[in-house]
Amino acid sequence: EFQETLAAQSGVPADHVLELVTEDGDPVVIEGEAVEIHDVYSALEELAARSAARRLSGTQIGELKSLVEAMDAAAESEDLDRYYSLNLSFHRLLVEGSGNRRLLSIYNRLLNELHLFRRFGLTQRGEMQLSNREHHQILDKIAAGDPEGAAEAMRIHTSERRRKMLLRPDKFDPKSH
Repeated sequence: EFQETLAAQSGVPADHVLELVTEDGDPVVIEGEAVEIHDVYSALEELAARSAARRLSGTQIGELKSLVEAMDAAAESEDLDRYYSLNLSFHRLLVEGSGNRRLLSIYNRLLNELHLFRRFGLTQRGEMQLSNREHHQILDKIAAGDPEGAAEAMRIHTSERRRKMLLRPDKFDPKSH
């Protein structure tokens, strides 16, 4: 298998090599760095959700609610482009709402590196709906002013996205971003 060959050549363990295939069938390989980036990103998202639950105003929570409702509609119509854009806005609003400028700076850098993987995780049938159910849970905890509940809901959400990323690397299409 390509991953095992690359692992042997590069010295990277096979389970840390993701083989990504373009529409043309050309392999593109991302080593374990993608997993490491996702793990850091997940920790930042948890911090953002925890902080946002303490700080967001009623108006900001209303903005999050509007985004989640719009994602429901996009998921229902299977509009991946619209869903993805709204999803980015939802997560960005949480990070901005944390009030932590350093967090926002680091988040923006990692977001650029994870962009392809985040979108890919939504391409399987039903994944937009599942992802948005998780957004509803995050929003409910934030609206209730529950920082630890919000962080836990975000941890579940990002863990599920990471699992999906690793589960189906053979179906990843870098041209879809």
